[in-house]
Amino acid sequence: MHTLKVRQVLELILLFIFSLAAHAVVKCPTASTTNNGFALCATAQCWTLDGVSYCKCNLMNEESISAPFNYTEGGTMKDVCDLLVQGVTNGFTISTYATPVTVLKSYDPATGGQGPAQALYTCNEPGYSLKPAYSAQCDGGVCFTSTTNTDFPGLGHIGSSEIVCSCPPTPNKRAFQISGPWSCAPGEANRGNKCCDKKFYTQFCGVRSIKKTGTVMAVGSTAGVPVILSTLLDGQPPLLNSCKF
Repeated sequence: MHTLKVRQVLELILLFIFSLAAHAVVKCPTASTTNNGFALCATAQCWTLDGVSYCKCNLMNEESISAPFNYTEGGTMKDVCDLLVQGVTNGFTISTYATPVTVLKSYDPATGGQGPAQALYTCNEPGYSLKPAYSAQCDGGVCFTSTTNTDFPGLGHIGSSEIVCSCPPTPNKRAFQISGPWSCAPGEANRGNKCCDKKFYTQFCGVRSIKKTGTVMAVGSTAGVPVILSTLLDGQPPLLNSCKF
């Protein structure tokens, strides 16, 4: 009975959390008459230039989710979905979120067509509260279509399905998550962290300071947020490759 009550309390807490999260985000809906283009930066790496981190993101065209970024223009209330539509004819788009297929347990790089498999790395080494580690915060980042099919400083070639987004470097005092390499076959058990890259973890989870120009970092978010956003967007929790040292 005690175990049942504890489980019920936990379920109520989770429902409360998801209820709050649902009111803090907006979906930019898929419809034949609506532009669904956006930049997906969840798996991106970035390079600082004059104090701003610029990230190589993927161009997508599907339903996405984001903080609403409500604003008033010409007396009309608007949000991030309006920004996405406005960008279509004005040379820009916005970084929002959808579940990256490359981090799903079911993703097979041999047939998936989205590049190598990846995992969600949790960065939470002791000491973050004393000396934060940096990642780039890309939700709502502005991305300019003129960067597609170019060479960009620090990022190299930007392909036809890629775009550069400007995202502020952000200190993380608590656990945060980034995307990184995954070397195992689809569905393979990660025994002893054999599927994960410790060198990548050390480098990108440990960016303790940033230079105005020249610091490499990954796009990150508060631990747990990617799963919450994916659940709100897709209607069920995602099964993700996961790395934690």
